[in-house]
Amino acid sequence: MRKTILLTGASGVVGQALMPMLAARHELVCLTHRRPVHEGVAQLPADLTQPDLGLDRSRYTDLARRIDAVVHSAAITHFGTCEHAMRSVNISGTRRILGLAEQASVPVYYLSTAFVSRVNQATARPGAAGESSPVEYLKSKIAAEEMIRASGQPAVILRPSVVLGDSVTGRIARHQGLHGILGALLSNRLPLLTMERHSRVDFVSQDVVAQAVTALVDTGATRGEYPLTAGSAALSAAQMVDTTMQFARRLGLRIDAPRMACPDVVNRLIRPVFIDSLSRPDRRRFEDIYAMTSVFDTIEPFPTDLGGIPGTSAPTPETLTASLHATLRYLVRAKFEKSGGRVA
Repeated sequence: MRKTILLTGASGVVGQALMPMLAARHELVCLTHRRPVHEGVAQLPADLTQPDLGLDRSRYTDLARRIDAVVHSAAITHFGTCEHAMRSVNISGTRRILGLAEQASVPVYYLSTAFVSRVNQATARPGAAGESSPVEYLKSKIAAEEMIRASGQPAVILRPSVVLGDSVTGRIARHQGLHGILGALLSNRLPLLTMERHSRVDFVSQDVVAQAVTALVDTGATRGEYPLTAGSAALSAAQMVDTTMQFARRLGLRIDAPRMACPDVVNRLIRPVFIDSLSRPDRRRFEDIYAMTSVFDTIEPFPTDLGGIPGTSAPTPETLTASLHATLRYLVRAKFEKSGGRVA
């Protein structure tokens, strides 16, 4: 049955993949804030930080009357964002979306993150603090989830892991933290990776996440919590590095294998001797990567519902490697072709 779906975060990573899939099946209304989404869909300028989403009362009431479901993917994900701004959008903004859904008597499909289960792990890593820390982001997602469960509102919580670009093209609206690691590898600017070789690097492609969300909307699911992850198929850090190095060498790029070290070794032996001597950009790059890898400090896999949701397939090492190749090709095109290089 064709529905009218309200989508927030349409210009974001998952939103860009969700928009065409939802629009092909349903009437779509996109809330926009700073940037319009030039995709031939209905757009409504709004602000999650304002009462009634910044809409006048008649427009707000009309919106509540029209919609059949809300897919809420808007969020601040940049770790360097101040706590106030993070909470204003990720928590208070979600509260306002819940209020709209309650008035409309419709379910909410909320995009959270699989890493909410690893906030203590990220908090405990020595030195993973300050502007680069994922902790405040994870806390805001935990608080939003708790608020959704406490509301009693029909809601589906979706927890993707790290989201890469399209599984075929690698294209993505904004680079994520893992793109920074891969880009540094390809540029031969990553002598040290603060992960052990066996640590699992769980990622999924944006179109895979969008397929799962769209399927749940289509089937009318109104309750439940769904991990959208690579699960036991997730590549190890060593596999990710080896795949990237093989890819780079096929293109004729000369890169050196980074040393992999656990956080304890980094903090006791490497940080005191080497890190302070780095240039400011290199030191910032190290701190960003060090903080992000804190959520990968385990060999334990996430659970996953991919393959169990209609229209989705269970990830395999082969499909994940193919997705990684697509992202690497996209990174090379974006970063290196400007200097006259070519992608094989």
